[in-house]
Amino acid sequence: MLHLLWGMMNRPDTGDSRGFTLVELLVVIAILGVLVAIGVPTFMSTTYPHMKLTGSAREIYATLQYARSRAVGMTQDYGVQFDLSADPETFIVVTRTSTSSPWVVDSS
Repeated sequence: MLHLLWGMMNRPDTGDSRGFTLVELLVVIAILGVLVAIGVPTFMSTTYPHMKLTGSAREIYATLQYARSRAVGMTQDYGVQFDLSADPETFIVVTRTSTSSPWVVDSS
């Protein structure tokens, strides 16, 4: 059997042979594997922070919209308080009944 494979690999080129040998295909697959192994972490490191930032921006926007809708419907001041010292950073809706009263966390 080994003799048969050796004869196929060393056959003379008749000019009309088509296709690729197994070795050529394996080399191409190995090169593609190396390129993917290098490219995927690079792609993820540039894409993931963008997705995380977009999600955070949408969450902040929704919280601001909620505080705005509460302020329009009620006779109280509403705001959003950010806690940047927390990990992850947090934000909550706060309210006060008058300009002289302290801000308290909105319980609704």
